[in-house]
Amino acid sequence: MKGESKMLDPICDMTVDPAKAAGKFDFEGETYYFCSVHCHKLFQSAPAKYLAAAKARQSAPPAAPAHQAHAHHVEANPNQTGAIYTCPMDPEVRRQGAGACPKCGMALEPLDIGAALTKTEYTCPMHP
Repeated sequence: MKGESKMLDPICDMTVDPAKAAGKFDFEGETYYFCSVHCHKLFQSAPAKYLAAAKARQSAPPAAPAHQAHAHHVEANPNQTGAIYTCPMDPEVRRQGAGACPKCGMALEPLDIGAALTKTEYTCPMHP
């Protein structure tokens, strides 16, 4: 990680410029940078937990081919099994399997297909 101009926020996987980071935290000889104060505070609460989760996300095989990452809206194949994931910041982005949002870089979250289709307003976790 050292010597790179861009880093990944270990909470949300967004790309962070260390010079413009909302926070930084030193843990076990490494410095981690954060896109928001919210991510910084979460990491401070349990750094080992969040590093393990980040490592698991990074080592997971990509769920969709690279050419689909730029589509911004990937429909699931009904013949395949697996959860559909969406971006909390860009809900129009949907794909099968976890990963990062191709629009904003935030980690995708499972979409609950069984939930009622109603208008829901969200508060941004990075700007409460």
